[in-house]
Amino acid sequence: MHWEKGCADERLRQGSTDQIGSVGIVSCAQCGYPAAKLRSFNWGLKAKRRKTTGTGRMDNIKDVNRRFKNGFREGGAAPKKAKAAASSA
Repeated sequence: MHWEKGCADERLRQGSTDQIGSVGIVSCAQCGYPAAKLRSFNWGLKAKRRKTTGTGRMDNIKDVNRRFKNGFREGGAAPKKAKAAASSA
């Protein structure tokens, strides 16, 4: 299946118009695409809960959490730990 750019729901209603003679629907009613930020309002708390971080796959966030624990180190191997026997002696 070929994925395209844009909101998933936008593809389901291609060619539909909101009124006669208009070009079409300008933005997605659910997420607000193509706006830079997701559409959310404080009066829709349950809707915010459905769309918040942690409800999807979190491909990037999982990686960021792991890197945060290690201080965002990059390149090379991890620093070697001192042996337990050497530290107790």
